[in-house]
Amino acid sequence: MLIHLIRFLEDESGNNLIEYALVAALVSVVIVGSLETMGGILSDWFFALSGELVAAAGTGSAPTPPPTP
Repeated sequence: MLIHLIRFLEDESGNNLIEYALVAALVSVVIVGSLETMGGILSDWFFALSGELVAAAGTGSAPTPPPTP
């Protein structure tokens, strides 16, 4: 039984999986943070573009942007 415990403690085959999971978690946190930061900028840009397209087409009315928090 002691031999199995020593082999288990010396086994490093699962370390790569844990490292990849930590890197994936870090990348996802960075992506979510950057999208939160750029979300308002992109929203304003798309509403401005939409207004310009509606004005260029001469039909309809431009959408109103959502209120900013």
